[in-house]
Amino acid sequence: MSQSAITVDQVTVTYRNGHTALRDATFQVPGGSIAALVGVNGSGKSTFI
Repeated sequence: MSQSAITVDQVTVTYRNGHTALRDATFQVPGGSIAALVGVNGSGKSTFI
């Protein structure tokens, strides 16, 4: 099993106004791989980064 270059485990981001941008986001990007974060406007891409 190779090591992950990026690991995200159960990340939740909620703004002060109560809007939840991310809920229990979990994933791994293996070392040496390429990943893309895509989605519609307002889906939480920038918040995640």
